[in-house]
Amino acid sequence: MNNKLSISIGNRKIGLEYPPLIIAEMSGNHNQSLERALEIVDAAAASGAHALKLQTYTADTMTLDINEREFLIEDPKSLWKGHSLYDLYQEAHTRGSGTNRSSIVATSKASSVFSTPFDDSAIDFLEGLDAPATRSPLLKILICPYS
Repeated sequence: MNNKLSISIGNRKIGLEYPPLIIAEMSGNHNQSLERALEIVDAAAASGAHALKLQTYTADTMTLDINEREFLIEDPKSLWKGHSLYDLYQEAHTRGSGTNRSSIVATSKASSVFSTPFDDSAIDFLEGLDAPATRSPLLKILICPYS
């Protein structure tokens, strides 16, 4: 095995001969607030994170707007119990919401900000921001019986 293989994200080298890259995940923890998102950016930098990862999607590209059966969250332990998947994704997404990605990227104290795009339009959006990297989401398939 060649231990000299490496990649770069932004100006940071990643490989066996380099220190680990610490990535902070924002996910939907911004609660649709740019102020909260920027607080998360500051907390990530203060914790020593080298990069910040976002997720790029809209509710419409993740699921159907259906309020029944497989599209409802029924886990009694979930904060989202009784809500639809669409509602969850609508609340958690960042693209086109109050959590302006350009502001997050511009003010980030982490060396790199990158994202997981969940559809082709998200990739187009990220290319417009010159994201240094993207993370491919795992393929998720939901099989729903319709009868």
